[in-house]
Amino acid sequence: MSRRQVLYHYWARWGCWTKFQPLDHIREYYGESIALYFAWLGCYTQWLLPAGIVGLACFLYGLFTVRTFVPGREVCDKRNPIRMCPFCDEALGCDYWFLHNLCFPRQVSYLFDHAGTVFFAVFMVTWAVLFLEAWKRKCAKLTHHWDVFDYEHEEETIRPQYARLCTESRPNPITSKMEPYFPPAIRRTRIVIGAITSLLLVRGRCRTVFQPLLCCN
Repeated sequence: MSRRQVLYHYWARWGCWTKFQPLDHIREYYGESIALYFAWLGCYTQWLLPAGIVGLACFLYGLFTVRTFVPGREVCDKRNPIRMCPFCDEALGCDYWFLHNLCFPRQVSYLFDHAGTVFFAVFMVTWAVLFLEAWKRKCAKLTHHWDVFDYEHEEETIRPQYARLCTESRPNPITSKMEPYFPPAIRRTRIVIGAITSLLLVRGRCRTVFQPLLCCN
């Protein structure tokens, strides 16, 4: 069989998802760059398994304890309803409402925001560090096996959209090559516009979240 047929029969098929990747064959057919990419993808997928198990356990913990969460029970208690202020003036047609109307959203938010999520956050930080070190070790092993320690990556090309918007060109202070130059004044203007837009979106989101929880003075 040809190299392409070998990869098709022993790798690029749904029935082969439980098998390890034939990285040497991938390297022979696609080259070192593509082979290293699939090596990283396989390593990342393997390391996602423990993260997925821990994440599922944290979600199930929230699912089983949602009805015993005291603040949530107080929100959902219909026997002692808490009367909340209207969203606007009563003259405009807004009426008082009860806190238990937020029962379902509160329960849903608890599934992803409880004591278990703190543990999951710490676990993911540790997981990220260990995964990075494991990949460095695997990458060094493969580059030594394939004798590509001095492999040089291709330079990243400039996006056509960016080059079209740049009206000036200046030499790069490191490589001395002419590159498109974006004036600082235009860059600062775009940063300010983006920051203002983000702040307005955050303000609107905060108002939507916290306004129902405001009570009359």
